[in-house]
Amino acid sequence: TEDISKYTSSSIQFECPSPSPPRIFLSQSDFDHIEKCYVCSVERKGKLLRLLLKRKQIPDSATTTCSSDDEKNHNTTSFLYLHMGMTGRISTPVYVPKLESLSENDAYPPPHTHLILKSIRSNGTVSEIAFSDPRKFGSVCLNDNGPLGQQWNDIATDATDVNASFDGFVGQRKGIKALLLDQRAVISGVGNWIADEVLYQSSIHPDQNFLNEEEVDKLKNMLNVILVTGIKCLNNGQHFPSNWIFKSRWSKKKSKDGEIIKDYKGRHITFMQSGGRASAVVLSIQKKEARSLNKISKSSKSISSGDKEEPTDKVQPEAQIKKRMKRKSPKNDDTSVTTTTSRTRRSKRISALKSL
Repeated sequence: TEDISKYTSSSIQFECPSPSPPRIFLSQSDFDHIEKCYVCSVERKGKLLRLLLKRKQIPDSATTTCSSDDEKNHNTTSFLYLHMGMTGRISTPVYVPKLESLSENDAYPPPHTHLILKSIRSNGTVSEIAFSDPRKFGSVCLNDNGPLGQQWNDIATDATDVNASFDGFVGQRKGIKALLLDQRAVISGVGNWIADEVLYQSSIHPDQNFLNEEEVDKLKNMLNVILVTGIKCLNNGQHFPSNWIFKSRWSKKKSKDGEIIKDYKGRHITFMQSGGRASAVVLSIQKKEARSLNKISKSSKSISSGDKEEPTDKVQPEAQIKKRMKRKSPKNDDTSVTTTTSRTRRSKRISALKSL
């Protein structure tokens, strides 16, 4: 962990170049508070970023003139939240992430920049980021002055976090793609195209439910490969691997026009709705199986024990003997007495008829 003591004398400056920022944005009092702080750490869950701010130290001589208890407490911490929405991005002077709609424009600050934050250290070095969002579905807020603080608590651990657990995917009744896209379910940070890619590479149907542990392990490993590879390609300005379904999945319109879309091996790509989103699937390798939780549980026990599962209807010899004896024996004495009485009455009726 980096020693942050060297940043305690830093100051934050900001610019708001946009005349029309997103609907959820910082107020003037928020900016006044941020100027008195320095950035301590940065965290991320999917599209939501959180900056931990700490108030700069105030000389003892100045504390007597402070009118607010909050200003006197230089250890006061706060959180600055930035949500990317649909088209939000964080840029620096040396790196501007590309957007499909603005692929030719990589100038800094990017178009539609709403906030520029600069951290200026005592030695004169400057760290700078710009938050831009063309469609303005993103948002920026401080502490609990907006909805992002609660969202942070609700969102699951980011998929790139080393502590992220995938156990929640095992044995779920809900389809796997819907679970991947649900940022509150198991992990966060997986969008629509990434979900399609990891399921394609793992040969799992997007609507498949009741995944077993082996399938979830495969899913986890493949997701890690795709994220690492994708980030590396984006940082180096390279194309994604040719064996990815990524490029073909954008051909949905051609598919509607009757053109057959294929993957890199010539297999037919089908476009369908899954998890509420358009999905690209190769049904020849991504086959959906009818499953139940009971079946998955038995399968997991069999795998863990290393033995073949015994049929549930198999009865041991001793039990079979007891079962046969139970069938032959009368249920109770009352039934036996009732049967004998009925036979006696029938015999008397027959004798009476003969005497006539």
